[in-house]
Amino acid sequence: MIQGGAACSTDSEPVKQTMIDWRKGGEATLKTRLERAQSEGELPREILPADFARYLSSVIAGLGIQAANGATRAELRRVSAIALRCIQTGLQGSASD
Repeated sequence: MIQGGAACSTDSEPVKQTMIDWRKGGEATLKTRLERAQSEGELPREILPADFARYLSSVIAGLGIQAANGATRAELRRVSAIALRCIQTGLQGSASD
């Protein structure tokens, strides 16, 4: 489903647009939550919620592609752990700047 819209022919443009809208809706939901986290002091001011939401959406989509390509649950968990460490490091770095 992650790349479903990208693989559509021109005859399937409505399906492609539905997939784009679905992905953008998820990203908008993340952005809204991150804005709230920022207003409540849970996310450093230096982080742009829209960019962070796009980053998180990219990581999630990448995990979906890896899963579709046969990655095991253990492999996906290891990749997720790396992504979380990178996020944590980045957030700590932003808070100390």
